Amino acid sequence: MDAPGATVDEADQLVMAVLAERGYPTEDFQQQLSNLSVMYGRTLHPYRKARQISGHAARDEASTDDLRQAMVHYRP
Repeated sequence: MDAPGATVDEADQLVMAVLAERGYPTEDFQQQLSNLSVMYGRTLHPYRKARQISGHAARDEASTDDLRQAMVHYRP
């Protein structure tokens, strides 16, 4: 990855687009987690962690290893 921060942002945008396409709310993160927990409870922890790192990356507060971890968490 030449630009890991941008790559994490793209991964986050892709996940949000898929969620929106499937009818999940994308504005309220807590409501989104609540809705997703019904069918995807096992994957919420990695998703939550990836979103947290993505937020840090947006503020230039994430290390390269953090960004790598985010990409691992975004994988299905």
